[in-house]
Amino acid sequence: MNERKEKGIESEWLFPDQADMSKPMQITTVNSWAITFSRLSGRDFYIHSLRHYFVSALSRAGIPDNVVVQIVGWSSSEMFNVYNDNPKDDQIAQYFKDGEISVGNRKDLSDI
Repeated sequence: MNERKEKGIESEWLFPDQADMSKPMQITTVNSWAITFSRLSGRDFYIHSLRHYFVSALSRAGIPDNVVVQIVGWSSSEMFNVYNDNPKDDQIAQYFKDGEISVGNRKDLSDI
């Protein structure tokens, strides 16, 4: 948000129209991006998938669920389970090494 403010972008839209920042970018442009990203990555891409990717990446990094909820700004942790696409076995495995419980350094929002 600070960067948007520094660049004079006061639009409420995530992708504002360059000609008129009070309007959203045309859906055809956003769809074109998605098609290009799909082609480049070899995987189906849609803009909303970025939220899944972001939440899953934070979780994989070992950031606790409640901290991810704070970062994203949700009012409850229910949405975390919707957007975290990491396999449950991988999440559990990060707390066990060589048959022992391994919590490691717990991370908090202030550690980020």
